[in-house]
Amino acid sequence: MDRNFLSQILFLCLIFAVISISSNAQSKYKLNIGLDILPDDDTVSERLKVTNNYQFSPQLSAGLGTGFTYYDDPLSLIPIFIDLRYKLLQNDLAPFVFLDTGYTISVLTDTDTRTDSHRGGWMLNPGLGVQFSPKNGPGWYLSIGYSTDHSQFEREEGSSRTIKNEVTYKRLMAGFGLFFRL
Repeated sequence: MDRNFLSQILFLCLIFAVISISSNAQSKYKLNIGLDILPDDDTVSERLKVTNNYQFSPQLSAGLGTGFTYYDDPLSLIPIFIDLRYKLLQNDLAPFVFLDTGYTISVLTDTDTRTDSHRGGWMLNPGLGVQFSPKNGPGWYLSIGYSTDHSQFEREEGSSRTIKNEVTYKRLMAGFGLFFRL
């Protein structure tokens, strides 16, 4: 079910991308669609994310984003975040720094693990990258960074004992994405 959910989100993102390809290249709004890889010692998690950014200047943009992060754990996370980006140069091929910060909503994706309640928490994802912005059509970017996601789940043991599990995912991140002017 969890991989099917991820493929449905990807499909919706591609629909938005196709709609926005025919848009005006002079617009200050951009739709970013990205896939981040979050490796750990034993597993690799994926984060699909979509942001809608407003270009305040040729170098600074800010926007809101959401997505889905699949962790091979009882919980996966849906981030809702603010995306800040600053291009270091004003070229077609330019390095940039970014900061994604916000809150995650938890989704129970491992039904084999008993959980009585769960919730997400704060997220922080700083990093840097390089983007290619052609005059016409979609652009693309590559990024690296560090991702921190907080969550919690609880379960009752016996009649009087509750076990709380605080989970903090701290992982390096590598990503690829496309952006479209809306």
